[in-house]
Amino acid sequence: MNASNASLLQNSEHPNSQISDDPPAPPHIHRRIFVGPLPEKFISQTEAYARKRSDNDIFLGRTSQDGATGGGSNISQIVKDHAFQSFVHEGGRQEDWSVEQERSMAEELLQRWYESEWGAIWHGRTRKPRQGEIRDVPHSRWVGGSFEVGHLFDVNVLGSQNGNTNANANGDGKHDDTHLHTNDLFLDTPSQPQYVPSSPNSTMNVVASPTTSHTGLLERSSHLKSTSTLEQMQEVNLSRKTKGKSKKRVHYKEDNRDSVILPPASPTEVLSRTSQTVEANTSAAANVPFVPCPPVKDPADGDVILRDRMLVKISSTKAHNLSAVFHESIHRTTRDLEYEDWGEFMVAWRKDLIEIYEDYNTPMQEWAAGHKRLAYVIPLKSDKTHLSLYSFVDMTFCITCQPMCTSFTKQTKWNFTKLDGTCVYIFNNKSRSRAYDWVWQLWYLERRYMGGEIPRSVDIQNPHLGSQVAFELPNLDLMDQKTAIRMFSRRNIIALCIKSMKPIPGWSNFIEHERKKGRKLQLAWRFETHVDWVWNDETCEDKQREWTVLSGLALKNSPRAPVLELRVAEHFPTSLYLKDGTLLVQPPDIEGYVNRIRANTQSKQLLYLATHDGHLFTISPQQAQPPSPPGSALLLDSIEEYKQRLTKVEFERGIYQIMHAHAVFDLRNVVAVRRAFQIVPQHHHEQTDGENGFDVWARANERSNSDDEDEGGEENLSRAAHKPHLRMKRSFELLLNNGRVQRFEVHSRRVAIEWVERLHALAEYWKHRNRANAKEEIDLGQATHPRVTPQIRVYDEDEAPLENPDPSAHYPALDRLFNWCVIDGCRSITKAGKLYMRKGLRGQFKLVQMYLVNGHLVPFLIASGFALHVAMRKRINLVDAYVCSGYMAALTLPKGQYCPNAPIAARRYEDGLEANDREEDMLIVIRYRKHAPEIPQRPGIVLVPNSKANNNTSGSQWIPPLSEKYRFLILRTRSKIERDAWCWALNIEIEKLTRKQKGREEKLRQTGNLRKLD
Repeated sequence: MNASNASLLQNSEHPNSQISDDPPAPPHIHRRIFVGPLPEKFISQTEAYARKRSDNDIFLGRTSQDGATGGGSNISQIVKDHAFQSFVHEGGRQEDWSVEQERSMAEELLQRWYESEWGAIWHGRTRKPRQGEIRDVPHSRWVGGSFEVGHLFDVNVLGSQNGNTNANANGDGKHDDTHLHTNDLFLDTPSQPQYVPSSPNSTMNVVASPTTSHTGLLERSSHLKSTSTLEQMQEVNLSRKTKGKSKKRVHYKEDNRDSVILPPASPTEVLSRTSQTVEANTSAAANVPFVPCPPVKDPADGDVILRDRMLVKISSTKAHNLSAVFHESIHRTTRDLEYEDWGEFMVAWRKDLIEIYEDYNTPMQEWAAGHKRLAYVIPLKSDKTHLSLYSFVDMTFCITCQPMCTSFTKQTKWNFTKLDGTCVYIFNNKSRSRAYDWVWQLWYLERRYMGGEIPRSVDIQNPHLGSQVAFELPNLDLMDQKTAIRMFSRRNIIALCIKSMKPIPGWSNFIEHERKKGRKLQLAWRFETHVDWVWNDETCEDKQREWTVLSGLALKNSPRAPVLELRVAEHFPTSLYLKDGTLLVQPPDIEGYVNRIRANTQSKQLLYLATHDGHLFTISPQQAQPPSPPGSALLLDSIEEYKQRLTKVEFERGIYQIMHAHAVFDLRNVVAVRRAFQIVPQHHHEQTDGENGFDVWARANERSNSDDEDEGGEENLSRAAHKPHLRMKRSFELLLNNGRVQRFEVHSRRVAIEWVERLHALAEYWKHRNRANAKEEIDLGQATHPRVTPQIRVYDEDEAPLENPDPSAHYPALDRLFNWCVIDGCRSITKAGKLYMRKGLRGQFKLVQMYLVNGHLVPFLIASGFALHVAMRKRINLVDAYVCSGYMAALTLPKGQYCPNAPIAARRYEDGLEANDREEDMLIVIRYRKHAPEIPQRPGIVLVPNSKANNNTSGSQWIPPLSEKYRFLILRTRSKIERDAWCWALNIEIEKLTRKQKGREEKLRQTGNLRKLD
């Protein structure tokens, strides 16, 4: 199948190679609704802050003249912006927008605000009584009613298309490495330009694109207007995957077209062009952005090429015939290896040596020597030294070499003595991108010694359509390294793949379908059931990292090499289809104040309930942190500022609530939600779930006119004739799957009905959601392993056996387990699930509900027979943490706890998941040092007076020594698939922490001197 000509150094503006720039569909919105009134104290704090501002009249619901409409001086810019957006949304043209139109629509919006519930509340609290007027305002602890977070003038600003839905930890609207926005604008670089003189009057108009990963699939970084054009792309041959062994490839051939002015350049000359060699007055030169690449250091110079703290596992054997490729599977079957414990070392690469340093045992010896102790040396200039990928899940790499003994004297300076046998060094870097850099630099600069070869082609698969394209690589040794790195940048490869796959049947429909959903295409390395997205374009030192795709070439020499795929970057799903075709959309999360009724004493306990991703958290009222009341946006200067601050605040509010929660319910454990109908609460119930566990029912149809007449509060309760009956009507109950009943009392009858309806919708959705997730994981597990239990057929008849599933096919479970929300930081909860946890190397495993939140592990203990999971005191900060899994994790266990020859036990779980993985394939070992949890301090749109700023962004400044002891956290999952997903999420969070604390990470790398090279 042929397509238009393509080149790696070109992303032309051909109209047929791009999809129309229609605005993408709005991204997934995390809606939240506050149910019930807010505390009066919280309202008073907001009011006190508003009084300090010069433009507080609009927020407080009044004008310069009491009772008059808002004048022009009173109309804030955010109201004007909203009026203009409403005008354009209703079909108005920008040129028709005038001052009178602006004033008219702004006053209309303000009038709607004054007449709204919260506008009237602010106006009533601040309006001065007229002469002779007597106001009887009863003192109440609660003010207002339910509202949706981010709701402004009947529009949710978080759902607008130009809204930034990613959480920015700095809150300044700038690019933040903690929650990367992955601005995937395709890089336009030249190939062979047409030799046509450009007009001196040619112009280039650059239109900025939104810096968010939720924009369209085919965004352009700029729209160019020039009289000159770029050459069309070279010929691309691609094919759909077939069972045959032949495979068509993309090849680059010389362009034979005659030019009027100059003969065509050769492909080698074209591929070697850089931004300095392209003429400045051509459109091709205009398309070449300046990409600063770090200078390539020559190993012979003696400078430090790379330097990092790493965990190193050192093994040795007297055998000389150890495999050159040493990975986890080979390690399991290798005999006669002598192990040393894991240790944190300073690893430095200078010249043709990798030096491994440790702390001196004697105090003050490092100060006297002026450097750290050189423990091991790895010679790179040896035919017995080999580099291999040990584990793709942890991104640990291995170097096998001949052991060397080092000594240092004043006469000979350095003295190396080769010993017999083989040494195995396994390196674990806490930053996954940094580990990629080590493997890439070692393989690229030292491949002439270590035997690495550049692949002749790169295969890129698209699992959604089962298509594949292969790009033949030019000889990188004949090219400048900076040019080669820039040529194979992530954005260039994505753009070339999209253009190359266009002739595939169904490709256009697939692109259009995903574009309407606001999704994008991204590159990812896939190994079995593990997906590793290519997303970091900058190093930890804020330098361009254009070798993100090229670094994976170092993994292709491994016999178990990962595959490069072009996948849809999907976020966590927010909807699903039922068996009958019904579309079920995720309901908004809810939160609010309730009173828990104790079953034995009937006493009340004030709590704050908040739902996050299908879990109901109970929080102390002192740590509740409710959302800012409606109208807070009017205290800001623009809608964009409000969106950015609101997104950041909502992200931090979720973190704050989860970190301070003292218990949690899983909504899957809720059998029913109902209004209370008995004055004396029941302790137990006999209601059971249906056959499929989806019969969540709500008993909220007992409505009456008196429900609306109840204004709520203790004042109205004290005036009621039958107080117990009114308290019952204000209550709702949760029927749990352990047979217990939990009753809550709220402010009024209407609030109770709203709690019942919204909790019922959430419980129903999340039961279906988790059932669909379990089915997807079952399908994925059966694609990699045979069924544990045989499938029993209804009739005893001979049927053809089912075809073996294709492990490289598209499985929805991978999109969900490795979703883009983990990278973008869209949700407060990065990952959640049930795990078996053990603190330390010894002890019993405990079943916990684990939450990965903002670089912290927050466990809740699951006790048998209890639906309420109580929070454990430990909050594990992942700063300085290392993650390892598989066989290396098993070797960490004390002697006698791991038996490699033990028979594999097949397991079947309640949700239908079957697994027969080895014990070590379900283990995760986390080494961490004790750091105080970093919790956001009461985030809010409105700054509470005398509140402290959030100064936790820099993290702990303590620089631990290499010999500082680590603590251990042992985790065990149900299957290898779950282990891979948890390892990936943990590595992403640790990666974010290292980039969030760049100054501290640089100090960690540079602490301690190395020996001088003489």
